[in-house]
Amino acid sequence: MTWPRTEATGRAGRHRDIAGTLGDDVSVRIELVDELEEFVRRGQLWEPSELEALVERLEQEAVDTQDPIPSMLARPFNSLLVRQRIGNLPTRMAHDIEGIIYPRLWKVMEAVRDGMPDGELRTRVEVMNRRLARRFAQEHQEQSS
Repeated sequence: MTWPRTEATGRAGRHRDIAGTLGDDVSVRIELVDELEEFVRRGQLWEPSELEALVERLEQEAVDTQDPIPSMLARPFNSLLVRQRIGNLPTRMAHDIEGIIYPRLWKVMEAVRDGMPDGELRTRVEVMNRRLARRFAQEHQEQSS
């Protein structure tokens, strides 16, 4: 089901009528979500140049819209980019990362499309970032042992 976009925020969702009353002062544009979905569809997570372009795009979106959420979303992708530069990822680690990023990113995109409050978007991004950080820390502990 596709929800109509609102003119005020560019977001789509069934909750759009109440979004402003929940204290939202920023919003993630639906066009950015469409770009994220295309990034996933193309399977670009493991292409460092594409990942770097995504991080830059998210950071630029944050500047252009004065919305901190795209910048928050850039952090886990930037962490992955740094990890890729350190060296090759074992297959198991790559699968774990995909198991963190893809479902969590989907939840963020779903929240935007459903017009959920920005607080919920922040929470979903923070969960993705924490889980990815935990997995990187676990990898470091495994290598140290």
